[in-house]
Amino acid sequence: MLPPLLSAMNKHIALLAATAFVLSALAMFRDPVVDETDEPLDADRSLPMVSIPVDVAPATGEQVFSTRRSNALADSGLPERVAIKYRFLFADLRLDSAAFEKLARYLLERESITQAAEKEIANEDEDAGDHLGPHRQRLAEIDAVIEALLQPADRATYTALKDSDAEQRRLFQYLGGIHHVAPLDETQERAILEAKLRQKQRYQTVVRDCGLDRDTLSWPEREYAHTNLARGLKQYLDDFLVETAPVLTHDQFVLLRSYETTEFTLELDRLQRKINAK
Repeated sequence: MLPPLLSAMNKHIALLAATAFVLSALAMFRDPVVDETDEPLDADRSLPMVSIPVDVAPATGEQVFSTRRSNALADSGLPERVAIKYRFLFADLRLDSAAFEKLARYLLERESITQAAEKEIANEDEDAGDHLGPHRQRLAEIDAVIEALLQPADRATYTALKDSDAEQRRLFQYLGGIHHVAPLDETQERAILEAKLRQKQRYQTVVRDCGLDRDTLSWPEREYAHTNLARGLKQYLDDFLVETAPVLTHDQFVLLRSYETTEFTLELDRLQRKINAK
């Protein structure tokens, strides 16, 4: 069941209320970066209580879009990053206030770790995941606590969203580019992101098979990686476009295809340079 305040609102206002609640809850933590990464998590340990705001002022559509367009995942503080990154998870949640407070705490902790890893990237050929090695156990513990709070469908949404920063930034760039020409509604926006993340999961099997996690590759292995990554990326793009075409207008789809083709070309170039360096 939703908290009483949220149950009295329609779905759109409930989402805004939930987002505002997350901002309020996360802002209470004075240190946005967790230093004690080896401390074991306990799902039942005492958490600070945070009251649900009673005077939520709904943002206008333009204000919401401006917030999303501002590259919030890279530039905003952790509360805004969490609220925007997990907005579709919050839209579906059916949690009481205590469970929601606990979820807010652990989402903040997880994002503080991953954001720190992103800031450690020294050059464009590195991935944030390359810097998460020392924190893998902590992230797994956090994930276990979060997943225990969620229903199965919400767990699937969380799993897809937790490593979606790059895909969400690209979505915001696309939305910003077409906003005054062929704007998308929230249903279309969510459909695009979910399609991208589904195809990404399939593509990651190709990446693992190419051995990019290894320090060195032999000449035949590099040739194999070049060929299969190019093929895998093309399949990724083609399947993504096939899946999104039915939910978009002609103009929206043409612009998405143009934007994503350019982005996939840049990604292939980045990966080819990474392969050649091994």
